[in-house]
Amino acid sequence: MRNSRCRCAFVVCLLFTLPAALGSQRPAGAVRQEREQAAREVPQLAELLALKPGMIVADVGAGGGAMSVVMAKWLGPGGRVYATDRVFMPGW
Repeated sequence: MRNSRCRCAFVVCLLFTLPAALGSQRPAGAVRQEREQAAREVPQLAELLALKPGMIVADVGAGGGAMSVVMAKWLGPGGRVYATDRVFMPGW
């Protein structure tokens, strides 16, 4: 049951982050830098917000999703990250 939850959380993170990553025109170096920054900042953010593994968090304004993915790994299989960002839709 836990393995399927973990896979489900990972798939949900991918569903939120892949469209942004595929549609972005950012150079690979910028994406790598965002991931490295997220890896440094998530433990600090978790401490500041008193987050514990297994908790549920929301990442509003997730951008490319680097912080969401790192946070999901930090929260572990019992945790959840709900991430959202606005999408530019021409004509709206």
